[in-house]
Amino acid sequence: MNQGGLIKTQEKLQTMIKSLGFESISRFYITHDPRTKDKEGFIESLLLSTIPEEKMNCIDRFLECTGFDKKGGDKSTYERIYKSIAHPLSPYNFDHIHFNELKTKLTQLFAESE
Repeated sequence: MNQGGLIKTQEKLQTMIKSLGFESISRFYITHDPRTKDKEGFIESLLLSTIPEEKMNCIDRFLECTGFDKKGGDKSTYERIYKSIAHPLSPYNFDHIHFNELKTKLTQLFAESE
């Protein structure tokens, strides 16, 4: 999703929320890769952005050695390697700064529902 896509998605969601009359109770969060300035990506991009650089470099070297095409855009390959081989017990660092925005929104949402 490029910046235009992000803005269009936000506008469409806000229009839909307004048309349903849910402005006072609705919240949304659009997942993306926080490392990109144009906020593109998907949930996999957010999760993969928390992998420590040394582990990501290891995965990159593995993919290069095995002939996988990392430019093919298959983030699930990275996710599977990281989750099952590189760090099987705790695949994502939910304390990572990249999750702060989502955690803040969820905290606010649950605080409002009490």
